[in-house]
Amino acid sequence: YSLSPDTFRNNIEQLQKNGFKFVTFNDVKTGNIKGNRNVLVTIDDGNESVWDAYYTIMKPAGIKPLLGIYPAVIGKMKYAMTWEQLAKLRDEGCSFAAHGYNHMYLSSRYYKEDIVQFKKEIYLSKKVLEQKLGIGIDTMIYPFGVHSNESLAMLKDAGYIYGFTLDQKRAGVPVEDGFHIPRYMMTKPSNKGIVALLIRHGNKD
Repeated sequence: YSLSPDTFRNNIEQLQKNGFKFVTFNDVKTGNIKGNRNVLVTIDDGNESVWDAYYTIMKPAGIKPLLGIYPAVIGKMKYAMTWEQLAKLRDEGCSFAAHGYNHMYLSSRYYKEDIVQFKKEIYLSKKVLEQKLGIGIDTMIYPFGVHSNESLAMLKDAGYIYGFTLDQKRAGVPVEDGFHIPRYMMTKPSNKGIVALLIRHGNKD
């Protein structure tokens, strides 16, 4: 699923040349958005590569991404960032969302198989992120985009307000259904087509 730095940079430059503005998640929450050429960058997992991409590509372009983090790997796996790095990105103005605790499917099947671990994905991920980063967490980026009636009930109980899917379509602002905010998943095969689609929509509306 990973994009090379050059591909990522080219996508950003192409959107900017076509009049797109990169917004923050706080802009989305507050409705501080005008027009239809707006992009919120979300990046899942918390891999080390995000650190370099932020400072070499996103920060120079004025982009403050929403980072979906699953705590089980942070500071423990070589490919993941540390809590110190995440705190630095927090100070830079990046936003954070839970992404499960162990990055498990929030499906009805998993709920029935192991309700204890299922709860950890929702409750413990939020608790750890809030304790480690000293911020409130009100958003879940569903691992693999998977969610269920059981997960939605628990998310609401835990104090979440927003949830991001992988439904491949544009999101309206103000957000109509906070727990089903769609996203486009940028992959090696799809990234050019998605950028072209966004530009077409931007020119049309």
